[in-house]
Amino acid sequence: MADTKDKPKPKLKAQPAEALPAACNVVDCSSGRQQFWRFTDSKNQMKLVDVRETEPGEKIPDKHLDRDASQMWRPHCQNDAWIPAQKVYFRVLHLPCSEKELPGMVELQLDKISPLPLSQAVWTFEVVPVYRPDREQKTVVVMIAERSVVEQYIGELEKIGYRPDRLEPAVLHQLMATPEGGDRPDGAWIYPSFGEEQIVCTVAWWDEGVLHNITQIAISSREHLNELTGHLTATTWAGEMEGWLTGDTDWHLVVGNQLGEEWLNVLNDWAGKGVQVEEPPEANAMAAVAAGRAARPLEQGNLLPPDRKDKYHRDDVDRVWGNILTWSVMFYVVLISVYFVVKSQVTSREEEAFQANKKALGMQKELKELGVKRRLLEDQLE
Repeated sequence: MADTKDKPKPKLKAQPAEALPAACNVVDCSSGRQQFWRFTDSKNQMKLVDVRETEPGEKIPDKHLDRDASQMWRPHCQNDAWIPAQKVYFRVLHLPCSEKELPGMVELQLDKISPLPLSQAVWTFEVVPVYRPDREQKTVVVMIAERSVVEQYIGELEKIGYRPDRLEPAVLHQLMATPEGGDRPDGAWIYPSFGEEQIVCTVAWWDEGVLHNITQIAISSREHLNELTGHLTATTWAGEMEGWLTGDTDWHLVVGNQLGEEWLNVLNDWAGKGVQVEEPPEANAMAAVAAGRAARPLEQGNLLPPDRKDKYHRDDVDRVWGNILTWSVMFYVVLISVYFVVKSQVTSREEEAFQANKKALGMQKELKELGVKRRLLEDQLE
């Protein structure tokens, strides 16, 4: 077994964000269980404040799903959700263009790279960090998923009261963090995902600091590693023929120690040299990375269909205007109530003043009459 104690392990790190949201939720329903994390912004870092694991389909408390009013004028990722990686097709493109031209250039390439008709697919892309200053081309990871599968998954999320702002595979964050520990990553990183029916291995191929290919290999069980090694051999030959894979390939298996012990003998015999085993990040760490990258534009790395995104935005706008209207009506009602209360008090005081004035006039009249009688009595006395 390869000694990994003295070798640096790739660590997931949240990219620095310019404007993190005040709070971000992350939900994972892609692994047969439902996990929920809630993070809040603390000194420009996302702090974990709540985590829970429940049965699939259990509703999330409404107090955690209150939408920010700023969603009306600045849509941002407040609710993140993970889709199974095996439901997503990954493609890597190298494009000679600027950041602003990337969406148009990627869309022009979709007909060539998409395994699905574009009318039945949802697509997005993520810009890969640059580790070659001398390289002018932009590297992007294009993600394509079947629209019906995405809509079904969104429907399941809505049943638990969750409206995602971003829909992405969790392995994307591992792919973006692959080069940690070296200036120019070189080799292949294998990320197994264990489902109920099969195991899906996502393999990221790097050469001299550039990501060239992402393949997904499905094997029927842990014992059928020949299926994995066969696909890896075929991809290696294809990379060498196409010219993007040069020299020997360093193999990295990102998996727990127990499974690493089971797989290493077979993989080492096949590779002809030691395969490095690296511990995968914990689920909490993955969720923290997803929340830390919430400041990305919603157009990047987001498989949420545009029509569903527009619908959620309209709902946010309607909700804000509805709240404004509700508070305005309540304020108006309060003003009317205050007006009538003050009016009744003023009317009561006016009535009291009128009665007091009437009494004073009566007393003044009696005083005059008494004055007249006094003068008469004085005259009679004289």
